Amino acid sequence: WGGFPGAVLEALASGLPVLASDLPGVLEIAERTRGVTPLSLDRSDQEWAAAAEDILETRIETLLEPGNPFDVAVSAEKMTAIWEGSGKTWRD
Repeated sequence: WGGFPGAVLEALASGLPVLASDLPGVLEIAERTRGVTPLSLDRSDQEWAAAAEDILETRIETLLEPGNPFDVAVSAEKMTAIWEGSGKTWRD
């Protein structure tokens, strides 16, 4: 849907943790995967700085584990199923 934070998913796929404002798309991703720290813009600068320091050393190969609904393989399988179920091919 419009406004979905693709940059958050790109960071997670690269193994980078994310500190972001608590927008609906960010909260949706945070509910389904690890590595996302959503904070309200009402929080103080000190709270934002502390949260950034907490995740500063976090980096692993990927924070999107296999089977995660945002994993590219899962997305590709779902899109394939949609197109196969429609009876259309990519040429239609």
